[in-house]
Amino acid sequence: MRNILLLYPDMLFYKVSIFNKLSVFLEQNGYNLIIWYRKINDPNHECNFVYVRDTSFTIENYVKIIKERKIEIIINILFVSDPGIYFYLASILKARNFKIPIIYYGHGINKQKNQWWRNVLYNLTYFLFDGIILYSPNEKSYIWRCFHSKITCANNTLDIADKLFSKSKDSMKSYYNIQASKIILSTGRLQKRKKIDLLCDIFIENFKESTEIALILVGNDLDNRVRKTIENINNIYYFGPIYEKEKMAEIFSIADILLKDADDLVQKGYRIKEEILVEFLRSLKHGSNLNLH
Repeated sequence: MRNILLLYPDMLFYKVSIFNKLSVFLEQNGYNLIIWYRKINDPNHECNFVYVRDTSFTIENYVKIIKERKIEIIINILFVSDPGIYFYLASILKARNFKIPIIYYGHGINKQKNQWWRNVLYNLTYFLFDGIILYSPNEKSYIWRCFHSKITCANNTLDIADKLFSKSKDSMKSYYNIQASKIILSTGRLQKRKKIDLLCDIFIENFKESTEIALILVGNDLDNRVRKTIENINNIYYFGPIYEKEKMAEIFSIADILLKDADDLVQKGYRIKEEILVEFLRSLKHGSNLNLH
């Protein structure tokens, strides 16, 4: 068995079951996954993977874990700001020094506005990584072409495959007091960079009070301005963060489509194509096919 060390400072609850399954899959293929996290949100107590317990993120501990656990591969899901730029860079260089393959896993760039210089630094670090795993194919466009051969896309997903439903879709919609025939679901961390405000503004402008289409938002970090904007819109439903897998599965069961965020429709070097989003929503409303050019 070859030991893989996964560096993950802050694991959210919906990732736990995914890494449980990844751990089993890797074990079946000759790898032992060891996850070193600083904090884990596991309200359902589902964590079954091997992990490093109660160990702070320091280079001394990093080297100790590599040697004691006989680590042969490292996957880095660290953030530059957490646990810090020093540990981020030193952990990469130490892996290179030990001749251990190291793989980057993340969004590829800093998505905050006016941070172009940070994105240059991000790309420079990819000279040191042996592989790059991104959350979506769209993020590939932000990474310098010379690194594209290193890239693999692993979609950012929720695991609800083990949940079966005894109730019909109509009965579930009735339970949540939703009358619309078509439902869009956007879930995750509803941060500003995901353009949730744009999604809501366009939805309200074109489909306010519609009885045929509804928008459901699930997650934390929703901007207060957006909350106030949608609080009196009858066909936009904000459920806040939901940590129970069964309840999330119920909500997924009534959705017709999952829109990760409005940023999905952004292309590098261009403004957001609002007309594309409107066309998308209208096509869903009328049940027609959508062609994007």
